[in-house]
Amino acid sequence: MAFCTINDVKLSAMAIALPKTTESNRDLPFGAEVNAKLITTTGIETRHVAPPEICASDLCFVAAEKLIADNNIDRDSIDLLIFQSQTPDYIIPYTSAILQNKLGLNTSTICFDLNMGCSGFVYALFMAASILQNGKAKRALVLSGDVLTHIISKTDRTTRPIFGDGGSATLLEYCENRQSLWALNTDGAGYDSIIIEAGGARKPVTSDSFIEKPHNSGSVIKETELLLNGMDIFNFSISLVPKVITSFIEHFGIDKDGVDFFLFHQANLMINKIIAKKLAIPEGKMPLCIRDFGNTSSVSIPLAAISQIRKEIESGKTKVLMSGFGTGLSCASCLTDISGIKLSDIVYI
Repeated sequence: MAFCTINDVKLSAMAIALPKTTESNRDLPFGAEVNAKLITTTGIETRHVAPPEICASDLCFVAAEKLIADNNIDRDSIDLLIFQSQTPDYIIPYTSAILQNKLGLNTSTICFDLNMGCSGFVYALFMAASILQNGKAKRALVLSGDVLTHIISKTDRTTRPIFGDGGSATLLEYCENRQSLWALNTDGAGYDSIIIEAGGARKPVTSDSFIEKPHNSGSVIKETELLLNGMDIFNFSISLVPKVITSFIEHFGIDKDGVDFFLFHQANLMINKIIAKKLAIPEGKMPLCIRDFGNTSSVSIPLAAISQIRKEIESGKTKVLMSGFGTGLSCASCLTDISGIKLSDIVYI
């Protein structure tokens, strides 16, 4: 595991954009009894679902515009733009270039994409903070979002009841006398636990890719749709993730009692409750937004902050331990003080 300390960078602002359209898990085509059981197991009742014409970049663009407007940001002052998503606009070109132009940022802006999934928000923050800490670049905009409902089977009980769509924008700035602690971990042996088999160079799309086929996981899906091995992810989340976070806490000697909130990826209710129990996180210190939004991949951490504890953060409870985990398989954690951060109202489009 990689442990890192980053100095002189702060999180300054955050905004979220969600699709207006919602889908209730009570209305899924699996039958009332199955739907009720899925809700009980996952804790997810409603999810926001993007229509076909709305991409992750569209949601991130709206979130970025909201952040820029609410904080009166000079667009020419943004030196770095990172777009983090598993659902980019195209395979080629990279989506951050499109967003740089759409947002009217300077052509000198550093732009690149990340494809990290549920750990991607923390990974993207780490990349941005690493670049900013030398003081040459002063401001970074991290845009993280996904429209996973576009790439899941409507008949798959493993994925459809879980995933929702969203986009986020986070502003980081060079600021002396700030410090953040980081731990990043990858176990590529589980790469195929969350995968779309066809569409890349390893397995190009053919006519056969659009034929539904049974998988060992129990799902019957196309090779162009998201395959989720629920048991693998469950075991990874409740066994390795708590160990990795515990190692992070022990390595830096973090006082858990001094942490105001544990902002974890919103996987599902059962997984998050088990992680909280294993880490002995006190009641009320791990905010959950799963019920109303589902698993929004990399958006879930900023969404939990804005939708659940905005007032508490604004009142001074600002020491947060963030951790994202999932696709890869990977886990990324960060301890930072977000005092002074500006949290915008959620925008629905």
